[in-house]
Amino acid sequence: RMASLCSQMPNLTILMSNVDAALRQKRLSAGDKKLLKKYACETTGSYCAGCAHICEPAVEGKVPISDVMRYLMYHHHYADHDQARALCAELPKDICHRLSSLDFSPAEQRCPQGLKIGKLMRQAAQVLA
Repeated sequence: RMASLCSQMPNLTILMSNVDAALRQKRLSAGDKKLLKKYACETTGSYCAGCAHICEPAVEGKVPISDVMRYLMYHHHYADHDQARALCAELPKDICHRLSSLDFSPAEQRCPQGLKIGKLMRQAAQVLA
């Protein structure tokens, strides 16, 4: 069941399609659920699940890892480069410096998605600066 929908889409057609899918009271078949679970397992290492409470304490909160991952997602997957850069520019300058200098290995060890957080943070420092 869905209680709310937060959809940032580039046009009204896509937004309305998402709203329709969210409001439709159709149950997924067992086959659909199996395929979704398979897809989730196959792609688990390619996205941040937003579980900042796990990775950010590992770097003592020195970098908002989950936020930076979201900015990278805007940049790479939604091709919203300006939005990604604008959001990153709102971070304090000392955080921007830490993206390429901090040791993220403790956060990587805790990441349930198995993401290479250090590599992604260094990438963010380059493409979002």
